Amino acid sequence: MKDNEAASEKEVYRPKYPVQTLEKTIKILDYLKTHSATNGITLSKISEGVDMPISGVHRILDTLYAYNYVERGTNSNTYKLGWELFELGKNIPKQHTIASSNYLPYLEALCNKYNETINLGILNNLEVVILNRIEPLNPDMRLTTNVQIGGRGPLYVMGMGKLFLSDMTDEEIRHYYEIHNITRRTKHTIITPEQMMNEVKKIRENGYAAEMEEYCDNLGCVAVPIRDYTNKIIAAISMSGETSHFDETRLKYIIPDMQEACAHISKTLGYNR
Repeated sequence: MKDNEAASEKEVYRPKYPVQTLEKTIKILDYLKTHSATNGITLSKISEGVDMPISGVHRILDTLYAYNYVERGTNSNTYKLGWELFELGKNIPKQHTIASSNYLPYLEALCNKYNETINLGILNNLEVVILNRIEPLNPDMRLTTNVQIGGRGPLYVMGMGKLFLSDMTDEEIRHYYEIHNITRRTKHTIITPEQMMNEVKKIRENGYAAEMEEYCDNLGCVAVPIRDYTNKIIAAISMSGETSHFDETRLKYIIPDMQEACAHISKTLGYNR
């Protein structure tokens, strides 16, 4: 993945035309964020902490106070973050969803590198729904039995589905098995909640899910979660192909690349762990 420019992302960006007053304002807000105090922080301490003259810090804080981005503490000489910042922050999740994230380059990069089918899916009504799918250019490597874009699949026989189940409690997993018509698709299908609970323990430990011939003979997949700012799995990426393509040696390269791709996408959704 690192050698693919389309999927790369700059970790550090510096503005080409920086506005010094705005940079100073951000520095002050960052200081108040990391040095929280119920009674507020004194002007002199803020000035010392951001290494700026008291007069300049006071002018910036006075402007922020006028717009409710900071509040005064126990006296007029102390400051803390204001509720307007909270109101501003509440709108961030609305503008950062899996539908709005630029995930396509990561799917394409994985497909091009490994020549396997790449899917992106979400959880809806206790089913996996495929939002996007990238097929290898080589028609001989394309899958015809997998769920297509917009299609739905059961959680218990799909790699992505197992990831969504791993985000549930044991009680929720039992309930899932109670209300669904669980059928043995192959001899490898996990048909009891106890088996699935053991499976999701391994998934939580490993950070990915594997499904080998549980949905269809001779086919398998590996899946990695995409998380949002609440740490919840809100989507997943899977790589599907013939089971012979997922030997231990190849998985040592596939899994880290998929995890790197999902980490980048998760970051755009506010995940920061």
